[in-house]
Amino acid sequence: MQGGMPTTAPQPPGLIWLSPLNAWLERWLSYVAGTCLSVLVVVVFIDVLFRQVINEPLLWPSEIAVLVFVWSVLSGAAVSARRRAHFVVDVVPAGLPVRLEFVLRLAVVLFSMLFAFTILYFGAEVAQTGLKRFTPMKGYPMIFHFSAFPIAGAAILLFVTEHLLEVLAGHDSRTRIGDESTSDREGEGG
Repeated sequence: MQGGMPTTAPQPPGLIWLSPLNAWLERWLSYVAGTCLSVLVVVVFIDVLFRQVINEPLLWPSEIAVLVFVWSVLSGAAVSARRRAHFVVDVVPAGLPVRLEFVLRLAVVLFSMLFAFTILYFGAEVAQTGLKRFTPMKGYPMIFHFSAFPIAGAAILLFVTEHLLEVLAGHDSRTRIGDESTSDREGEGG
């Protein structure tokens, strides 16, 4: 700190192009997750209506429901990774030395990258098997289901890479979700 004002580290060159790309990707995945969730509600409603009320069960709703559920969950997980909105359990006490806090934040980001890479790598392998597997009722390729895994893994990897660059640059990026409300609370002394 100089003169009572916090110093800000310069923005790393990678963030200049990665942040706008990730913002676009986050927005797109939010739309995908929301649309899939909406379709899920409609499809399940149709399934229940035909199965329980009309007593003429349809074959397709369960397959469509699984498809949009998978995409909704994985797209939402990727968006949450960018917003840092996943559940966090604080087991490390506040007020650690700056160097130790940096090392711990770096370790968390590296483990997150390993997780994202695992989803991407093994998801790609599973997606390839989806070319040879078909849904039982309608017979369309399972790659439509399985491709959500490598796509979400790649998105999470991009989002965590952005977080890694922020950590390495010394930016405090722990609270991306609610950035506006966080700055309001800080102004109130909270």
